Amino acid sequence: MKNIKRLAVLYPQNKFKQSKTENNENQDKSMVFLENLSKSLIKYDLKIDLITRDHSFQSGAAPKKFVSNYPDSLRLRQIKLPFAGDNYLTEKNLWPHLKEYAAAIAEFYDEEGEFPDLFLTYSAAAGLAGVLLREKLAISFCFLALTPADNKLAELELNNKNCQQISQNSKLAKKIIAKRLALNYSSQVISLNKEQLNSYQHECYQDVIKNNKLFNLQLTPPEITSGNLTDSKAKLLITALTDGLNHPLNPTVNLSIPDYYLLPDSDNEHQLKETFRTLLLKK
Repeated sequence: MKNIKRLAVLYPQNKFKQSKTENNENQDKSMVFLENLSKSLIKYDLKIDLITRDHSFQSGAAPKKFVSNYPDSLRLRQIKLPFAGDNYLTEKNLWPHLKEYAAAIAEFYDEEGEFPDLFLTYSAAAGLAGVLLREKLAISFCFLALTPADNKLAELELNNKNCQQISQNSKLAKKIIAKRLALNYSSQVISLNKEQLNSYQHECYQDVIKNNKLFNLQLTPPEITSGNLTDSKAKLLITALTDGLNHPLNPTVNLSIPDYYLLPDSDNEHQLKETFRTLLLKK
């Protein structure tokens, strides 16, 4: 069995700053969780990279890669890679640039001469980046479900037969396609609690998740809020990640990556709707 020496956590959006204070109201809650989660894991000889986007360079200046260790640990690095220009982008506007993000990550590790053993993703956008890196580098990734699957699925009473409603909402359609790809090609789906576990068993996702890929950490509410894990939960998560590392790279179903995720200039609305229809109705 292979063990994890270096774990790379994918966080395409840069909405955080390293700070000496643990409770920074300006930080993104997901990033705070991932930072604290990483600090809980590095105690067990893991090296962890938090990989995000750098958009701080001035327009016209040559973009640079920024690598920095956290003050309290040399095992935890924050890596900022320049892609998609020098302006802050919302998640919606970041979608067409995920191929650039994946390419920047591959180039960074190629230059370092050492690749991570496993990628960890947590959202639709990060999950899709994991899919692209899996295709490019043949490195597995796990999907960590920080939040329940899309609440709108229940609100709109969606199932695998009534995609007419969802096809009218391109943002939600794109997100669901990305999550289906991420869940399908991830080697392990890790939920924080039973509620999240159940939400990913919705009809829109059922066919792309095998039961042996589902792992429930059963975190307490304070652990879910903070990301600070007890020793027993940290060891449990490492076990789940190690299982993911040793899972074969065989997807549950044969899903192709839509062109508009690969080509920034081909985000075609009609194509998006038809692709979603095909994915949702395919049995």
